[in-house]
Amino acid sequence: MEYRQRFDYQIPASNRVSRSYIYAKQNSAFVLRAGIGEKRYFSEKAKVRGLAVGMSWQVGLNMGLVKPYYLEVYRVREGTSIPVVTDEKYTPENEEIFLGLTSVIIGASSFSKGLDELKVLPGLHARVAAHFDWGAFDEFVKALEAGVMVDAFMRDVPIMIESNLIPHAQNSPVLINLFLNLQLGKRM
Repeated sequence: MEYRQRFDYQIPASNRVSRSYIYAKQNSAFVLRAGIGEKRYFSEKAKVRGLAVGMSWQVGLNMGLVKPYYLEVYRVREGTSIPVVTDEKYTPENEEIFLGLTSVIIGASSFSKGLDELKVLPGLHARVAAHFDWGAFDEFVKALEAGVMVDAFMRDVPIMIESNLIPHAQNSPVLINLFLNLQLGKRM
């Protein structure tokens, strides 16, 4: 579980203001999925204002993309009193910064920081959903899907820092998501 932190303070000798960040996060994870599936209806739609009820499923391959999570950290350069702001990713050597709630952290770095360090995690996915479709002959498509999706990878997805300082943080190779999908469109 991620916990967003925010310290409202202004950095000395600059006009920068702190930003929020996620406590004890070491990586961000994104998933690209390719799969095959099917949608089956259990009922037919009535001609006017009808509702079709069905289910859909999908299975396939995953490509997990893991990107380091960088924090902007305020430091005073050694041997001087010159303040510097650096972007740092988690390492065991700087664990006290990522796990301490200190004013050293300005906030999360920009999203683009770490894009050149992406790592790929192969895996599989499966999803199943209940499908509800309104109006068989309406010009506009209105459908709703609610379901569960499971992503399984070859090894743990290292999103959070696992440390004895955080007793319940545990990464897993299996990620389970509940989803709600609203589909709106125009029939051709």
